[in-house]
Amino acid sequence: LNARQKASKTLIVASLPASVDELALEEKFREHGTVRKTCLMRSGNGMSRCFGFVKFEEHENARQAKLAADKGQVRFLSAAARVEWARKEMSGRSARGRRPDSAHGPV
Repeated sequence: LNARQKASKTLIVASLPASVDELALEEKFREHGTVRKTCLMRSGNGMSRCFGFVKFEEHENARQAKLAADKGQVRFLSAAARVEWARKEMSGRSARGRRPDSAHGPV
């Protein structure tokens, strides 16, 4: 882990089925600790862009979730989600259809 990853509490989750919503995302990751926020990215017409962000209360919870995902244990509709460290932490504001203010750079 680099210095940013050692402190991060936010993961980017990709390869999600279009049917996954914020509640399903939170429920799946709650197995690894307290989830402070989830945010799914949506196109202008409200359709899922099939990726989103999960912010945990503690870095250790995010690390455990990332390890589980790396082992293929984070699955939605039998497909493994791709999970990486977000480049920046999620801010307190986000809006559907737009990228959270400072959650991630180009994907």
